[in-house]
Amino acid sequence: MSKMSGIFEFIVFLAVGVILIAIIYILQENKKKKRIKRKFKQFSENHKLSREELRTVPRISIPEAMDIILTLTDNDYFGLKAHTLNMSLTGFAVKPDFPLKKLPLNMIIKNAEVATPINTFVIREMKAIRVDDQMDKRLIAFHIERIDGEQFEKLKTFMTYLDHFLKK
Repeated sequence: MSKMSGIFEFIVFLAVGVILIAIIYILQENKKKKRIKRKFKQFSENHKLSREELRTVPRISIPEAMDIILTLTDNDYFGLKAHTLNMSLTGFAVKPDFPLKKLPLNMIIKNAEVATPINTFVIREMKAIRVDDQMDKRLIAFHIERIDGEQFEKLKTFMTYLDHFLKK
């Protein structure tokens, strides 16, 4: 019996060790994400960009540690969320937190909200133009069909700051 209890104690010891390592890893990742968001916010507050700089924004890949969340507010899809992988002034590629079957290709989504570390803006209409449902690469690409002027300025401002931040 003592041999069995010794094995059991060893397994419990290993399990506790693995759990502690996992918790430490998760805490470190969360700390890293918060640090990057804080640095980006400080950068955007400390650097004023000219109108010319605001006009030269390319497609930008979003760092994994910087959660840019797209939330659908359309009646049929209310509350569905996705993490932005890359974005441009004309569209987004996102990794959805919901089954891809919920959103058919060519569907027009209205009033999607995008939350960034420095601002939040609303896209009046966007169209799902690509859906990839592979094990390692689930994504939806959206084309911005309509966005109000003030909201577009917020999108442009965020992207310009992010572009400059990533180059530094």
